[in-house]
Amino acid sequence: MALVPVSQLFEILFAVISILLLERPTALSKMVAIGLWTFEIPLLTLNQEFYSDVTGTLAETTIAFPSAILGYVMFGIVMVWIYEMYNAYAFAVDKKEL
Repeated sequence: MALVPVSQLFEILFAVISILLLERPTALSKMVAIGLWTFEIPLLTLNQEFYSDVTGTLAETTIAFPSAILGYVMFGIVMVWIYEMYNAYAFAVDKKEL
């Protein structure tokens, strides 16, 4: 039986924390959110590592994300990344005007 991939926990964790930090009203939290969202790209392009115990011993198997789908997923990730950078820039410009 294959268990949950190891990197999936970090993919979900980085995405959720990034979105939560983006909504905070400080420039530092917005920069950290952009940095965390940037870590999503290499995590998604790596092979997913599963730990399984089919033979009675713990073994590691890897499964690659299909490249046809990966292009669309990366496009969505980059679009959110651009939005986060624009949000941080707009926040910095608004702070200077006050």
